Amino acid sequence: MQDDCQECLPGIIERMSAEKTFKLTLFTFLALIAAGSNRPGFSTDQPIAFPHSVHIKDVEMECVDCHQGATTSFHAWLPDLSLCMQCHEDKLSDNPEEEKVRRLAEESPPPEFNKLFKFPNHVFYSHRRHVVVAKIPCETCHGGIASTSAPPSRPLVKIRMEFCISCHQRRKITVDCIACHR
Repeated sequence: MQDDCQECLPGIIERMSAEKTFKLTLFTFLALIAAGSNRPGFSTDQPIAFPHSVHIKDVEMECVDCHQGATTSFHAWLPDLSLCMQCHEDKLSDNPEEEKVRRLAEESPPPEFNKLFKFPNHVFYSHRRHVVVAKIPCETCHGGIASTSAPPSRPLVKIRMEFCISCHQRRKITVDCIACHR
């Protein structure tokens, strides 16, 4: 992926004036600082040790069963514990996390799951466009999350601008800045 970017970006930069090159470099640097989850040292804890592997591999649920906005919205949405309670109201296993789900769901307000991916405000990203229109599998950006027995504290895939650009180039999709930056 990185090699794809290294082939493309020098040509773009050569055609830019020195002032535009400086502005692009500064913009990229500031965007990386503001990138939230992609910052070194960033870590997120979740209210429960949600086992994606049990739900996806064993029970054969789909990602969109819990992340319903992935096919209908810009955001995939994080489920709230009331969604968990649709299946876990009655005891299904001896896993202590299941009991914790029921206990936390009764709290007012119940705790919420925390986002792993946090894009800067100027980045426009639509899950629906990528999942439904482009038919990109969740694993492309979310890595092996379906195989995890507990939520990772940071994204399994580092989503950087060059990651997106290389994918756009492979699929012959625009790499025009205003397509993703507002």
